[in-house]
Amino acid sequence: MNFHSARFLLMLAVAFFLYWEVADRYGRPGEDEDLPDEATVKRMMNRRRWLRLWVLALTSFAFYAAWDFRPLLVLSAYALVNWAAGLLFGRVKSPGPRKAVMVLAVCLHLGGLILYKYVNLFIRTKADVAQWLGLSAKPEPLGLLVPLGLSFAAFQAISYVVDAYRGQVKARYSYLHHWIYLCFFPRVVAGPIVRSSDLLTQLDRPRR
Repeated sequence: MNFHSARFLLMLAVAFFLYWEVADRYGRPGEDEDLPDEATVKRMMNRRRWLRLWVLALTSFAFYAAWDFRPLLVLSAYALVNWAAGLLFGRVKSPGPRKAVMVLAVCLHLGGLILYKYVNLFIRTKADVAQWLGLSAKPEPLGLLVPLGLSFAAFQAISYVVDAYRGQVKARYSYLHHWIYLCFFPRVVAGPIVRSSDLLTQLDRPRR
């Protein structure tokens, strides 16, 4: 789905309406409810925030699914790694285990990037070298579909892991937060890569 296509503009208009109108309307108290006290206001704001998160998640899913839904499995796995790493960073305080979690998460993200973008290149290069040496070799690529914006997502995911390891961003975000952080459709192709606190803080901030 191109950014300048009519389909994208329609999707953007629907997302804008759902984010500001529907989520706001269903985040208000019902007609049979009394005037809200402070606790009720907080519950309303929290309900509105989660509705808007789901609007962003479903819109981003639609953006990817218009191309191919299979790459979403890779990005969802990236989000799962970050979510699990965040939980561990929130519980583990010793420097050694924290560094081990950080290194493992970074290796998983880079491993996915190498698998999808460079393994086939290595296979073809190996076959070319073998043929140059007079050996019989036929390249057999893995045939993996490279997810849209995979490099961006990998380094964006690493940005969170490093920031959470350093204590520069809150560790305990929900899985939905992490999924939107990696798949947020306005930035997934064009970027730029930003500090994790910049977007995650905005996603977690109640809006009136």
